[in-house]
Order: sequence, then structure tokens, then C-alpha cells
Amino acid sequence: NLNSGTSASSSAFWRGDGTWVAPGGGDLIGIADAGSTSDTGAVNFDGCFTSTYKNYLVLVSKFIPTVDGQDITCRFRDSTPATLTGNYNFGGQAVQNDDGSVVQNYGDSQDRFQLSHGVSNEEARIGYAANIYVCEPYDSGYTRIFCNYSYKTNSGYVRSGSYGGEYAQAASVEGIRFEAQSGNTSAYRVAIYAFNQGF
Repeated sequence: NLNSGTSASSSAFWRGDGTWVAPGGGDLIGIADAGSTSDTGAVNFDGCFTSTYKNYLVLVSKFIPTVDGQDITCRFRDSTPATLTGNYNFGGQAVQNDDGSVVQNYGDSQDRFQLSHGVSNEEARIGYAANIYVCEPYDSGYTRIFCNYSYKTNSGYVRSGSYGGEYAQAASVEGIRFEAQSGNTSAYRVAIYAFNQGF
């Protein structure tokens, strides 16, 4: 039976044992949101990963290099804050829209994650976009990522694919850094969310 008693509200539900309770989690908590349409260097988000939440979503809605055809990369940051280098292992592949060709990016013990190949610097093409999941970064162990992504190449084609990797160093990761392989960033929009798992 449905219950519409006086304790009903938009923030509570009727549980099977006959009580009104707040939802136990499963929502996204906004942690950081930043963007720019002016030339800038590397984009750092410091202090965004904490012991409060275990897992995070980094939503890159656009990331455009100033220099055409640059790879987009990222690295983790510690509490100093300093950029963590070395020990990045990753692999992924993308399919190109015009001919179905496959482009791979992979590396072992690299100094950063390579997230793409040759991204267009045309503003209207929004460059690189991705949803990147960061798994237990604050846990003082290895930090794993996986993502789906899409970008416009400097030849004008769309490439879309999936990617995974790890920072293979026991460390408490507290931030993340995005940058082009060479040159500056002409525009970006990045938001970071935590998963409120409720357990």
C-alpha cells in the first residue's frame, strides 16, 4: 500500500518496515568545478580526494590545447601539493569515425597517463571529453582509473574509446593535474564528484 502520511517529503521514502527514512546514499556529491576560455598552463585540482569518500568521477566536458595535435595527459598530486611522476601504467584504444581504424595508447612505468592522441585545437570542436573514474585515491595504495572518452583529431575526425590504468605507487593521492603534452590549454571545463555510497 502507498503511504502519504504527514512524514512524507521529497527527501524521505517509505521503507518496507513501515518507517520514513532518508535515502542511504548512491548520489553524487559535487567537489570541484572549474573552467576557463583563456590560455592557461596545466590545470590542477588540489585537495579534492579525501578520506570522506572512496571513489570519484572526474567529468571533463572539454579540454582544448593551444597547439594543434597535442596529446592530453594527466597526473596525480599529493598533499604538498606536488605532482607525482613515474609509475603510471595504462592501456586503451579508440575507434575513428571515418574508417573504423583503431588507435592505441599504452605505457608502462611512464611519468603520466596519456589520455589521447593528437587533439584538435579548434574551439568549436571542444577538444577532448571524458568521464574518468578514480578508485580509492586516498587509500595509501595503488590508485586505479578507468574511463570512456571522445575527442576531435587535428585531422577533423572523431575518435571514441575506453581506457584504464593505475598509479603503481603506494601513495595518498589528493589531487589531479591535466595538461597538454606541449603548449598551454586554450579552454577547459572539468567537474569532480564523489560517490556517496552510503555504506
